[in-house]
Amino acid sequence: MIVKQQGGSWNRRAFLARTGGAAAAAAAALVTVPASAQAGVAGGGAADAEGFEAGGVRHILPSATHERFVVKVSFRGPQQAEPVLLVDNLRVPGRMTDTMGECFEFDARGLSADHEYTLRIVDSAGAAVTSTWPLRTFPAPDSRASSFRLACITCAGGPEEFLGPNAGAFPPLVPQFQPLRVKRRLLDRMLSFAPDAMHANGDHIYWDTRSIPSSIAQGRSPQAAVIGGGYFDRNQPVKGTANEQILKRDFGPQIADLYGVQWRSTPVYFVRDDHDYLDNDEATDAARTFPPDRFAFDTARATQDFYYPELFAGYDMPSEFANADGRSPDFGVLRYGDLFEGWIYNAKGLLNNTRDPAQPDYNNNPGRDGHPESRLVPKPVEQWLIERTRSTTATHIAHIPSSPILWGAGKFAEWYPDLLGKDGELSADLDKPFWPSGWHDQHDRLVVAASERRDRIPLWVSGDLHCSALGTISRTRGHDLSANPVVSLCVGTPGSSTPGFPSSFRGTPPIPSTTLSAKEIVRPLEENGFTLIDFTQEAITISMFRWNHRTQAEEAIDTLEPFLVHRIPRRSQ
Repeated sequence: MIVKQQGGSWNRRAFLARTGGAAAAAAAALVTVPASAQAGVAGGGAADAEGFEAGGVRHILPSATHERFVVKVSFRGPQQAEPVLLVDNLRVPGRMTDTMGECFEFDARGLSADHEYTLRIVDSAGAAVTSTWPLRTFPAPDSRASSFRLACITCAGGPEEFLGPNAGAFPPLVPQFQPLRVKRRLLDRMLSFAPDAMHANGDHIYWDTRSIPSSIAQGRSPQAAVIGGGYFDRNQPVKGTANEQILKRDFGPQIADLYGVQWRSTPVYFVRDDHDYLDNDEATDAARTFPPDRFAFDTARATQDFYYPELFAGYDMPSEFANADGRSPDFGVLRYGDLFEGWIYNAKGLLNNTRDPAQPDYNNNPGRDGHPESRLVPKPVEQWLIERTRSTTATHIAHIPSSPILWGAGKFAEWYPDLLGKDGELSADLDKPFWPSGWHDQHDRLVVAASERRDRIPLWVSGDLHCSALGTISRTRGHDLSANPVVSLCVGTPGSSTPGFPSSFRGTPPIPSTTLSAKEIVRPLEENGFTLIDFTQEAITISMFRWNHRTQAEEAIDTLEPFLVHRIPRRSQ
């Protein structure tokens, strides 16, 4: 059964009117420092279920290629000297990524492909900080791989202290996000299926600071001041000021305490979306929240520096979007032997908009059409994505953007022009404020290129919309894709609660864009969940999991099984 929220759109006036005096009372009751910030969660100095001793380590998130590990680690207090990561007999010194000695990165290179290494963190004198754990490199790109399992989630961030309207029900305010214990339980269930890698598709944190009304309930709320020990000062740098400690109090529980040390043996691949830049993507005459301003941009980068690995570049990715060490904050490749190649890309943080008069490339055209140079993804990256789509020899391919295709909810920074009308329906005939036609043009170029690979399944994997959904696109405007329909998957969220789903916040569930011909295999489910994707030489198999916090006990998470298993046979060569 698909559960849909029935509330209207959530705007500032409606929020205040619907909550009234109850807002203050409910907020006061929840204005407390999160439990995860007061006491250690699993992995915080005690042995976890597998007997791993974390010592003073707060979290471990690794990433991998066939020849390299990059591991992000945070500690529960400042380190007096740089720690060292042992990778078998290789000593990898830590590089401090904050200014206080609590966050470090370890970069191990020159490793052997498809080899399991034993890792351990030691202090500068060689004394053990943690016990050992295994981590395996991927098969070399030209080697035969028989299977690859990718676990996927989206929208995992958000503190339970943030409240939102309860769709006209009682109590009038409820948490926007699931408690940390529920999120961790969902992730533990996902991890129990032994994925080879995990992808987290955007919105790793929620702390909106400018967009209305979300900032009122998030980054400008009383709860925010208590959790962070104050509010961000946008006139000061992020690192090396009070902002750094506020960031760690705000976002550490959402990332470090969520993942803990449980994912130490599973490579992870994160991409940012709008809320990672401290805002929802909104556009009004007064302001547009995207592209992000300098403070939002720097905060997103600092959060990545502290907590999760950058993406691996390579494969001739445009050099201006990669660091000197071969990684990129925004774009990257996930390659697993000859079996799989996926392109992970940030489709909001570096967008350009020639319709926006506040932007330097404004073309003096205030209308929706006539903006061919507007893109959600920079032009050189788009060209690279199309080239790799056409040329890769991997058996399976996937585009993994932070903005989904097929569905929309009338948001500003979507590929599509659809806007929610007064009749409660999405329509492309309405003029979405400041939305430029070039964003849809770019969408069409990407999906057409993928569909034209008749020997590959054109798969898109994304999130953003707080739902689990699966469908195919057979036409986009004037482009016929029916000979090889594009497959679109929204992977499910462990984080959202009732006010965080689109039908509550936006007044509509995600629905297919009216500019497409599409088939929904799974209509968007506004429930919590995750997805496993199994790639073999014969097929792609998508297994989707769901948990309904309104109707199911938390204990049910521990035995979740897929509600849908969808197999797509390999295209004939």
